[in-house]
Amino acid sequence: MRAAVVVGCDGYGSANASLAGAVRDALAFWDWVCDPAGGGVTEPNARRLLLAPSDKGVAVPADVTYGAADKASFEIALHEVVRDAGEQRERLYVYFAGHGFSVDDDFTVQGAIALADFDRNRTDNSIVVTDLLSELSFTGFGEQILVFDACRNIPFEGRLRAGRISRPFDRVPGVTQQFCALATTALNRTSDGADAEEASFSGCLMRALAGEGTAKVWDEDVNAYVVRWDQMFEYVTSALRSTVGDDRLPRQLGERDVGDPDLANFPAEHFPAITVELRVHPDEVQSASVVVHDPPDEQTVAWAAPGPATVSLIPRDYIVVATADGFTPERRRWPLAAYADSALDIAFVPTHQVRGADAAPPAAPGPTTFRAPDAALAVGIGLADGTRLEGVGAVAPDVGQSTTVVVRVTAPDGRDGPTLRRRVVADFGEDVRLSAPPIEPAMRHFAGRLELEADADGLVDVGGDTPAWPAPSSLLAMAWARPGFVPRRLLPGLPDARAATVVLITADGTVAATSDIVADAGQPFGAIGARRVTVDDRQLLVPNLEHRALILDLTGSSPLAIPAPLTDDPELARRIDLGYRYIGNGRLRLGQELLASGTADDALTMSLFDLVARRLDGRVTVDDGDTLAGLALSIGSSHPLLARWAVAPHSTITVAWARSAA
Repeated sequence: MRAAVVVGCDGYGSANASLAGAVRDALAFWDWVCDPAGGGVTEPNARRLLLAPSDKGVAVPADVTYGAADKASFEIALHEVVRDAGEQRERLYVYFAGHGFSVDDDFTVQGAIALADFDRNRTDNSIVVTDLLSELSFTGFGEQILVFDACRNIPFEGRLRAGRISRPFDRVPGVTQQFCALATTALNRTSDGADAEEASFSGCLMRALAGEGTAKVWDEDVNAYVVRWDQMFEYVTSALRSTVGDDRLPRQLGERDVGDPDLANFPAEHFPAITVELRVHPDEVQSASVVVHDPPDEQTVAWAAPGPATVSLIPRDYIVVATADGFTPERRRWPLAAYADSALDIAFVPTHQVRGADAAPPAAPGPTTFRAPDAALAVGIGLADGTRLEGVGAVAPDVGQSTTVVVRVTAPDGRDGPTLRRRVVADFGEDVRLSAPPIEPAMRHFAGRLELEADADGLVDVGGDTPAWPAPSSLLAMAWARPGFVPRRLLPGLPDARAATVVLITADGTVAATSDIVADAGQPFGAIGARRVTVDDRQLLVPNLEHRALILDLTGSSPLAIPAPLTDDPELARRIDLGYRYIGNGRLRLGQELLASGTADDALTMSLFDLVARRLDGRVTVDDGDTLAGLALSIGSSHPLLARWAVAPHSTITVAWARSAA
């Protein structure tokens, strides 16, 4: 069964707080999600619409039945659709449009959604998004499509505390994958589309679900166009980039394996043909033969100066090759994503006259291989038939004849690099190097402190086959594994990896060691005790894990704890560190792949590896006892201690600190 809870909050009790576009956007999503040809939530008892209209926004049509959009009603609606879903829990949609905000919880910033009864005196009428995702992961729905179109700025001066789920869900075993889209980045606002200069997230989302442009792909196996999650998210991100800039683009959350769910399907005749202009350069070219390939079919276009030539195409991904007497094409082929009227520039250079030695023979046919710039980064590939492949370093899809692929690199912090989309042919192999997401300034700064040479993209030379993603804790782990990896004068003496020590990387990149053990009842880890680190008069606590030093990295947006490496192989130490990071950001199988070679003689990493394996198998267990577990994946969002202790959201090893009074 498919289920849905859709919320739109325009009204917040005062004209100043009210919005104009949330109810409009929620109604549009509601229409889509209830449509058998859309979201497919056709059972009335499996869906709930909650609205809070305002005078600024649209009126709700008289024939639309809806409930109140306060926090209690939202939680009741979630529990009802989960309860009524029965045992066949295929997919859950949760859509929210309204106010959102960020909570500055001393060491991290977390996003929350504000329900209709939220105001500055009742800030607990809200829910932290990561807490909601954690609870929903136990509901047994195999796929969860979660969309939050809300700002993530800080709305008030002074401290405020966001609310939590009041009543946790019963734990239901089963494999769950979460696909969660946030409309903007932390501390930023989003647009409701009222300003003609700015597109809205939900407006772009609905266009994607309608199959606009490159949100869709042609799937030959089913003879239909398909919109899937990855293509939808890439389309929305690209559509927003020109109006909101890179700093306010949507972000993804959610714990998942390898998946890319179908969101919409359209028959072959649904979209009209488009026109592509073929422009040939330079001016010296008088004629050219341009072949547009849609394997096994092809269409030849005769181009004559001054051009251009035009070709009418049904929306597909094509391969273009071109020849011209006396000239050599600059590229072996041009990819053409023909989903809107467009132009393709085809460039030639004068043919080089070879004297003496024969030209090298062409490369033997083989699969196209897509490589990350760092062999320890993840590559994800979506094929037109819905198959999704992920691997560390490189992936070579097995293609029968030809297919369209959508490829990107995912960094350990969960950010995606630029998307590459092209048609791949089985007997026309290439070696394609992908780009990683931009390197954060703090990572560049720390690599510079260690005097590591960086390339133009910010990846650093660590002596391996490829440059390295410069996560500060991974660089420190390499230095720990191999003394002399960087000049000794740049780092303090590092303790034994089995010492009861924390080595801290501060926000400015300073490295220092501390051994402050807390064993009394004033810490949340029970009998094992805690190690305390004081930062700007505030205390961070990590579990006092037996016989293991920890690295505590404060250079990112949230604290991150990683175990000190037990290996003397710096590359293995780095890969283990990145594995912990991938897992902390919800990319479980990728993290597990990186950890796999580091579990021997490392009980802590083996424990994490096994915990991830259980989660991937749907055997989810959480600890809601009277202490916090050392591995954060074991802490349920309803744990009683979370009322007093904040926990870093993306650290696999638990990092906790006492909550300040709101």
